[in-house]
Amino acid sequence: MGGSQKTVIITKTDGAISVDPICVQLSISNEDSIVWSINPRTEQFLVCFGNKSPFAGSHFTNQHCESGPIRNVPGQGHDVEFFKYSVEVGTLKVDPGVIIKQ
Repeated sequence: MGGSQKTVIITKTDGAISVDPICVQLSISNEDSIVWSINPRTEQFLVCFGNKSPFAGSHFTNQHCESGPIRNVPGQGHDVEFFKYSVEVGTLKVDPGVIIKQ
């Protein structure tokens, strides 16, 4: 067990936010997961996958910033699946994504 933990960095500068990487790729077979981090650390963020999340949870914050393991996706004969999510910092919002592969 274990796997690789990928870091997604949320940055707030000059009244805008950005996410790096904008689309992170995770592997089920490698037991990958995500941890979200924000710069500056004093800012609060909300990550929301909406109705479809590749993880057990669908909302993540500064206090709950680790995704945990990938659920058993993709399915139905697909090797890869894309999940869009939103990142909100105050009234600012950006919509990055996650690619899950077997």
